[in-house]
Amino acid sequence: MKKHISVFGLFARCSLHRVALILCAMYLLCAAALALRLPGLLAKDPAARLEIQFAKSGVILILRLAFAALTGFLCVPGSKAASGYTLARLRVSGGAVFLAQAALNMLAYLLLWAAQVCAVIGAGVLFVKLTTPAAGMQAVFLAFYRNTYLHALLPLQDVLLWFRNLCFLIVMGLAAAEFPLLMRAKRRAFTVLPMAALTVILFPQELSHPISLFVAVGLLIAMVLKLAYDFGTMEAHTV
Repeated sequence: MKKHISVFGLFARCSLHRVALILCAMYLLCAAALALRLPGLLAKDPAARLEIQFAKSGVILILRLAFAALTGFLCVPGSKAASGYTLARLRVSGGAVFLAQAALNMLAYLLLWAAQVCAVIGAGVLFVKLTTPAAGMQAVFLAFYRNTYLHALLPLQDVLLWFRNLCFLIVMGLAAAEFPLLMRAKRRAFTVLPMAALTVILFPQELSHPISLFVAVGLLIAMVLKLAYDFGTMEAHTV
């Protein structure tokens, strides 16, 4: 058990400071985008809805870029020589190493989601106070229904969309952990690229439009089958 905790701690030391850096950069860029573009947007159309201002100011684009940056950073820990040497000394199985990194990756994506929700709600509250204070929090939460990306980010009462997001979370956690696994085995690793691309493309979700749910479940099944193939071939080569 101590070895498994040590593996998790190794990946945490390699990853969490990078996650914090990405979150800080995301907050700073969102604040800068709103500060630079919001006054001009309000001058042109003071009655524009909150979700329209978010889209025009570039906040949603920044949130997408934060996801891409996090995915790239999560693929790096574990493929370095120093990490490989430490893992060899701990003498834990490749499956245990993979599960530790996958769990940490899912935690990192969960932190990113929570940070993005807080950023949107915080900016929305500030926007409403500056424009229509009487609208209150209702105007903020209405934006999560009117914009497809914001609705996917915080589905509120859409249970199926919560489940779809959970599937995407698991898929990306596994895909980002597979990359260093295959790199340590000196094999080609590319699954994370199509998985990340499909997640970005399918993430915005219309109300009552469940097609992305079926795709997310399909991606999860495909990811599990791909991992079963990876571990099967690696064991065959070690025999």
